[in-house]
Parts: sequence; structure tokens; C-alpha cells
Amino acid sequence: MADGIVLDRLGEADAPLIAGALADLDTTQWLSSVPFPYGLADARRFIAEAGPDDHAIRVNGALAGGVRSGGDLGYWVLPAFRRQGVARRAAVLALTRSFAAGHQQVTASYLQGNTASAALLDELGFGDPHPGTVFSVRLGRDVPATRVVLTRAAFAARHGVSIDTGRLVINRAEPADLPALYDIATRPDVAQMLFIFRPGMKMVDFAPIFPAESLVPPYRLAIRHAGRVIGSIGVGRLDGKNAPPIYYFLSPDSWGQGFGREILQAFLAEIDARYAPPHLEAEVFTDNPASARMLEGVGFRRTGEVMLWSAGRGGKAPGWAYRRDRG
Repeated sequence: MADGIVLDRLGEADAPLIAGALADLDTTQWLSSVPFPYGLADARRFIAEAGPDDHAIRVNGALAGGVRSGGDLGYWVLPAFRRQGVARRAAVLALTRSFAAGHQQVTASYLQGNTASAALLDELGFGDPHPGTVFSVRLGRDVPATRVVLTRAAFAARHGVSIDTGRLVINRAEPADLPALYDIATRPDVAQMLFIFRPGMKMVDFAPIFPAESLVPPYRLAIRHAGRVIGSIGVGRLDGKNAPPIYYFLSPDSWGQGFGREILQAFLAEIDARYAPPHLEAEVFTDNPASARMLEGVGFRRTGEVMLWSAGRGGKAPGWAYRRDRG
């Protein structure tokens, strides 16, 4: 059940469900910071004091649990949503936000006997276990626990952005993909619709545009169909001030098959889930109406006319600016 899982702000309406979930000893026994018994007043207090790193886990709109990102990972999942991949996906989303916020490592702890949490943390890439104790609010004393550490590099290697739409796979561009990407992006009929690529550009200038990591923007990913690289899509830097741009290109022999909208929808859904940017931007040349229609079809609105530089054209040409506001 990887689909339909998002992180969201906690709200007052979540209090009864949280209270019911954490009144269940099967859940609370593994949470060192949660009192027991746990009531509605406790849930309301938790929601009121929740910080920017505290998230509700929702599955198709329904509350499924909670997760805390930042420098220390913590999570819980309602019984009805366990053993369905919900905790794993929620943890991936939360950890992505931790590393995007600048953390270079994240810690976590699991209580002695919590084999499910130990296995999940291992799958996420946590390591370097240190046995010790944590204070249990429920029991009022220290209890045995193991503390583990996750580095950004270890997490990126396992859980960078990778999307499977059914027809297409969108993931990190490997060194072996660069010749195919170069051949597409530097074609005159493709390069003239792009900004920084041009026919004849050197591979030494081309290769650094496709970073080895696909965890924290900016990055550009490879798009694959039937095992063949057919294009790229990427997103710019998340600086908290400016709306990051998206950019993409496809091989001409892949045009007209509905790939463009499929790629954009899947990529934007993953960007929203991982980073929750309030706005995204895009630009397109006015003589590329097909690209403009694709942007409009996935929620971008035209905000104005601009002159855009194209290395493939060797100068500026008229274009349109687009913006997408997340609802």
C-alpha cells in the first residue's frame, strides 16, 4: 500500500483517533515518551504542541498514524494500517524531509523486543547500533533500548527518488545513461526547446548536470521505457524562498504516446509527497505549445510572457512562465 500515503499537519479533528490509538497498550508499549493511560486531553495537548517536524500519516485521507522527522525519527501506526508498507513509506517521506532540511544524519531508538521496528530501521539504512536505555514515561523508569544512526549517504543509496508508473521508470541517472541522455538533449530539434543544452556541448560540461544522488534537489532523473533511456525530468533547488523550477525533455521518438503527462503527474506527486513545496514553476517557449498544454493539464497556470535564453538557439526567444500552487 505505497499509494495514497502522505504526510500532513495534525488537526483538532485527529484528537479522538489519536486518543483511541494510543489508549491501546499494544501500540503504546513501544513508545517511550507516551503516557498510559492516554486520553483525549493528552491527544489535544500533543496536537497543540506539535512542531513542524510532527506529521500525521494519512492514507487516502484517513489518519493512519504519526511520524516525527528532524534529527530523531519516531513513528506509530494504527493497527488497521500495519503490515501494509505504511510505516516504511511514511518514514521514507519523513527522512527525506529531514535530509532536505540539512541534517546529515538522523538517529532513532527502539525498545528491547520491538523486532518489527528494528527490522524497519535496518531496511531504511540505520546502523551502528548502541545498546542503552531510554526513559519510559508509561513505566516511570529507564528501559533497555538500542540507538541507531542513519547517514544521508546510506539513505540516499537505498531510498532516493524512484518512480514506476507501470509503463515508465523514473530514477537516478547512472553514468552508463549519460551517452543516451546526451544524444537526446543535444539534438537540434530538442535543444532548441531547452535552456542549457546545445548541439556539440562537451560531455565534461554535460555530465555534472545529472548528479549521482536523487534525494535532495536539485537533481535530474532518467526516464526509462522498456529498458531504454528516453528522456529526463528534474527539479531545482528547494531554498524555502523561491518556487523551484521543474524541467524535462523526451526523445522525439517517444512523443505522441502520452508519456509526457504520465511522467509529470507521477513526478509531481512524488515531489509533493517528499518535500511538500507550496509552489513550483516552469517555463516553456511559445513555439512549444505541446509542452504548455502538458503543464496546464497537471495544474500549472500561465503567469506571464518572458524572454527565455536557449543555448540550443544561441539566444533569447519568447516564452511563457507557469506556476503551480499546491492545494
